[in-house]
Amino acid sequence: MDKPHLQIKFFRTKAGLTQAELAAFLGVDVMTIIDFESGKQTPTMEELIKLAHICHTSTDELLGFSPDNGTLEIL
Repeated sequence: MDKPHLQIKFFRTKAGLTQAELAAFLGVDVMTIIDFESGKQTPTMEELIKLAHICHTSTDELLGFSPDNGTLEIL
């Protein structure tokens, strides 16, 4: 998987959320979101599912898989 952290920032901003707001919704520290987005830390499966729900997307799209053709696509 190539740079999944880029997808977290993309969908967070698309949802109109700040890092602090996303952290509050997810129940983590804002530094955790910063680490997710920079690629320093990877979300757990539970966190990934919550992130997708909060950002109104699917886990596939959050991880960079295109819904159209099933391929990896960095947005």
